[in-house]
Amino acid sequence: MSFIRDDAGRVLNDVLVYKTGQQVVVNQFSELVHYLSDGTMRSLVLFYACMDVLKSGATLLVDDIERQLDQ
Repeated sequence: MSFIRDDAGRVLNDVLVYKTGQQVVVNQFSELVHYLSDGTMRSLVLFYACMDVLKSGATLLVDDIERQLDQ
C-alpha cells in the first residue's frame, strides 16, 4: 500500500498495488473492505489503533490477539 500526498504531506488517497502491477486508488479507509481479506482488515485496524495509542501515550489492551488475527 502506498499513499498519494499533497504538498504539505497529508495523505489524500491510499493506493493498493498488487504483485501484477495493478493499482487501485482508495478514497476512504472503509473502501478497503472490498479489496482486502478480513484478516488483513483486522490487522490494519489494530495497527492504526496501536499507532494512535503510541502517539497519545495511552494504553491499548488486546485480548486473544492470535485468535482475532487468524480468523
